[in-house]
Amino acid sequence: MVRIEVLGPLRVWRDQMPVRITGRRQRLLLCVLVAEHGRTVPAGRLIDALWDGDEPTDPQNTLQQYVSHLRRALAGVPGQTGGLLTSPPGYRLSLGLGGVDLADVESLVSRARVFLDNGEPGTAADLAERALSMWRGAPFEEFGDHPVLLRVAEAAAGLQLAAVEVLTQVRRTAAGPAGVVQLIDAHPEWWTAREPLVAALVWALAAVERPADALARAERFRRVARDRGVVPGPVLVRLCNEVALYGRARTPIDPPKPSTPAERALSEFVRTLPLLGRGADPTGALAHHLTLVRALNLNMISNDSARWRREMDRHAAEVEQSLIDARTIDPVLGLDLALELARYWDWTGRLDLIRVHLKALLEAVGAKTSARRADAHAWLAFAWRNEDPQRTATHLALADAAARSPDELGRALAVRSVVQRPDDPAAALASAQRAMELLRRHGTIEEAAYAHVVAALAALAVDDRPVADRHTADAAALYAGIQHPSGLAWIDVIEARVHGRPADRAAAFARDHGDHSVDALLADLPLP
Repeated sequence: MVRIEVLGPLRVWRDQMPVRITGRRQRLLLCVLVAEHGRTVPAGRLIDALWDGDEPTDPQNTLQQYVSHLRRALAGVPGQTGGLLTSPPGYRLSLGLGGVDLADVESLVSRARVFLDNGEPGTAADLAERALSMWRGAPFEEFGDHPVLLRVAEAAAGLQLAAVEVLTQVRRTAAGPAGVVQLIDAHPEWWTAREPLVAALVWALAAVERPADALARAERFRRVARDRGVVPGPVLVRLCNEVALYGRARTPIDPPKPSTPAERALSEFVRTLPLLGRGADPTGALAHHLTLVRALNLNMISNDSARWRREMDRHAAEVEQSLIDARTIDPVLGLDLALELARYWDWTGRLDLIRVHLKALLEAVGAKTSARRADAHAWLAFAWRNEDPQRTATHLALADAAARSPDELGRALAVRSVVQRPDDPAAALASAQRAMELLRRHGTIEEAAYAHVVAALAALAVDDRPVADRHTADAAALYAGIQHPSGLAWIDVIEARVHGRPADRAAAFARDHGDHSVDALLADLPLP
């Protein structure tokens, strides 16, 4: 049996005997394959990782030699693969259960969370401690700062802290603050990077009458967070204020439990998602990720949007891999997933990702029937609007031609209005009016509200403030009905422009939630 350990210096075992991998590039190749365990890594990507533009005369042949050397080292028997498989257009490392320490940790932490939430803290603590015992140092220690491995190394470090969070929760419940302080004193390096852990640290130190230590550690975290451009959250701020005033915490620091059946179901779904594991069936993963993103999009419009954004970020790499797999597995389903993700990427300003994946999936769909083709072209027109007018015009025409229903045509017209507004505001207002009429009858409440926002912006562009005010009021009523905070932030910006006042609520929302769409609107509609 082959086992590869990357949670520290690279170690390879075959039948419990150490195996030495010679050559820096061969070790880097193995680390890249471990980082994508169970997935095919294209040869071109491996070449880029190994040589970064400084390739040898025949990089393909050199890569094949490296793979052959690794196979001999892993298998120990000529002619065997050792789990390193040729998988066009590249190579795939596929080891069984217990073959990679990073995969073992992912499974252990996921299971620990499930057992903790199901009221079995003892089992949860055992699993978390097993996961933590696998760490021997920084993930991919020799290559942790390599661009190809950096994201996976950061995610692995996040798994360690997630295990610490499970163990902390169990200790808080079973042994109180003294149990948490034992963890703090034994492993001080765990308590610097993640805010929930810092909050638990402050709470525990204050509870054992060490408030000065608690506030000093909180201030250290604040400085680190400030250097990263991160603002401490309200729980930690309130906790520090209470410790400073009273010497202890006076209100609970536990995160709120999901309040509705839908949120409870989504929380369970998110917790069990990592159990798909690396190398899971790509078709099942694609359908699973589509369900996840649809559910998260429903909750992204809740007032806990920052929380659900964090959940999306945790799974972003796996979801994006499903988009890549969909090009060959099921491009029609992949187009649905890309369009759901487009809403999230608009929130975060990642229009480059919208362009890459929608273009590739539209090409993969080809002549296949897809009801979302018009929406895909409309999104591409929106994503190119500030950079390539010709592509924007082409995609608008394709969206109009592909529209097969009134709601599809309404969404395409809303995008057309956004594109037209800088150069032809009168045409933009006409397009917005048509979009609004179609989407109020045939679209969702959210789509109808957005159409009113587009119409209000178009009316402002022709300086028709009464019309803009009317559309803004209609949009506000619809957004309030579905408790859509980013939509209400848009309303605040437009109302500020109409009435000549600051858009303080919208600016605060954009700052607190990282909403790129609100930031863009604030920049697009400055006050006179």
